[in-house]
Amino acid sequence: MDATHWHLLLNHFPILGTLFGLGLILAGMLRHKPILTNAGLLIFLLLALLTAVVFQTGEIAHEKLYMNVSEASQDWILIHQGMARQEIGGPPRRTRHDRTGQHPKNRFCGNLARRT
Repeated sequence: MDATHWHLLLNHFPILGTLFGLGLILAGMLRHKPILTNAGLLIFLLLALLTAVVFQTGEIAHEKLYMNVSEASQDWILIHQGMARQEIGGPPRRTRHDRTGQHPKNRFCGNLARRT
């Protein structure tokens, strides 16, 4: 398996694992069981390490796939990458603007925001 497959396989664990870890912490606090609270904190630590792996495999997948997909798919890849960078608190990568002169995130997500 290459980095693209690893990224697709692993990228759901930090999201679902956060809910699981939070559940353990809350259960430990409500039941006064430090072992559950510690298990939840350990889950968070492991998820932090896994998130770094997911981010790195995503960067490799981006480099591999970006030039081999359609322009619309490139826009969605840039949106996905920008959101990932925002969530981990990293600096945004400078991205290309499409033929309308708008950044893809503004074009797609801005339209969604206007509809509500």
